[in-house]
Amino acid sequence: MTKQLLSQVFKLQEEILQKYIAEFPERYNFISDCIDLMYSLEVPENVWDSIPVKHRTVFNYFHGDAVSTLISAIRLCLHGCETDSLALMRVLIETITILHYVIEKNLYDELYSELMQRAPKGKGFSKNFSYETAIKGLDVQDGRGRLRGQMSSLGSHASPGRIGMSRYKVDGFDNVKFGISITMPKVRLVLGELATISLYLIRVIDKFFEKSIYIDSSFHTRRLALENRYESLHEETL
Repeated sequence: MTKQLLSQVFKLQEEILQKYIAEFPERYNFISDCIDLMYSLEVPENVWDSIPVKHRTVFNYFHGDAVSTLISAIRLCLHGCETDSLALMRVLIETITILHYVIEKNLYDELYSELMQRAPKGKGFSKNFSYETAIKGLDVQDGRGRLRGQMSSLGSHASPGRIGMSRYKVDGFDNVKFGISITMPKVRLVLGELATISLYLIRVIDKFFEKSIYIDSSFHTRRLALENRYESLHEETL
């Protein structure tokens, strides 16, 4: 019985995902184009090889984790599971911010050492590379603090806000969110936040190239095009 129910949920997830894509094509297409750019960095091999090995290694680890987590967060959002999506988005904000900090302060060697020593033991970063240290060191004013706060209270922690979003109404009937939500008003808002995070990551990748390869890249040109498109998205926040 359980396996049959799980199969039905997985099938419905696919159907609902397509429903939300059709409802919010502008936001979905923007995010999708960001993912395409993150995947296709378009840096010539000889130029990439000129970047110090530790710099490339740090970037590859952070880039791989961030893009994978972003894709998972997008899928959860499109299942109507916005709180689960928000939980992953908090991880993304922290990952992007720490990478940004390392790039700006040229701390690749130090971070590389932490990764090599701590990753095999399953340990967290030291205070030197905590999110709090990174955000303070960057002094950014781009809304990351608001995003992380919302993602903490509605996504990562048990809270009245998160628990209260575990049920939703359709045609006057109360429904439990069971891996899917057929009608979830916050999906549009969460897609907007995902668009913002996608652009944050694009900007940080562009900063890495700016400081590492010293050439005009097609990545930068495509990033500017995405910046212009982002401005046309209706600005709403959670």
